[in-house]
Amino acid sequence: MNHRAIAVALSPGFGRGSALAVTLLAAAAGGGLSAPAQAAGPPVAKRQALVVLLQNHGYASIGALSESLGSQRFGTRYRYRNPDSGRLDGDVLPVDLAANAASFGLEVIKTTNADEFATAIKQAKAAEDPIVIYVETDPLVDAPSSESWWDVPVSAVSTLESTRRARTTYEEHKATQKLFL
Repeated sequence: MNHRAIAVALSPGFGRGSALAVTLLAAAAGGGLSAPAQAAGPPVAKRQALVVLLQNHGYASIGALSESLGSQRFGTRYRYRNPDSGRLDGDVLPVDLAANAASFGLEVIKTTNADEFATAIKQAKAAEDPIVIYVETDPLVDAPSSESWWDVPVSAVSTLESTRRARTTYEEHKATQKLFL
């Protein structure tokens, strides 16, 4: 997922006779922090809406891409600077995206499992005001494969073994790439 929110209209009948506006705000790529207007829109417009806020602690999908390119998830974690190493590999920053959403005047329902999520969806459908469903996720659990390949070139010269391995894989994929346009 990227930093943009994905808005999807559901079928009519989900509250007040019109489509329930659904926004998937992917904090996975920093969207909860870099695109707060997505959370502010529904209360400003005074319309019923559901915002699903996925928290996986910073840029996980881009982190997976970075890792697949041999870059070891560089720059894709919210961390404090470590005084010993001087690097951003200290403790995890305590970013509270649920509190951030609530600061826009939104009701936030925190969920920790599929049953709670299903119940929260029912609550959101019945509500007249915007609702945020907050979902804590694990950034290291991959989504199912799309069986596709994103042509992102890997550095041809590197001292990192992970990057050299990624370059070999890239060249193998590039050799079998089919252009459709």
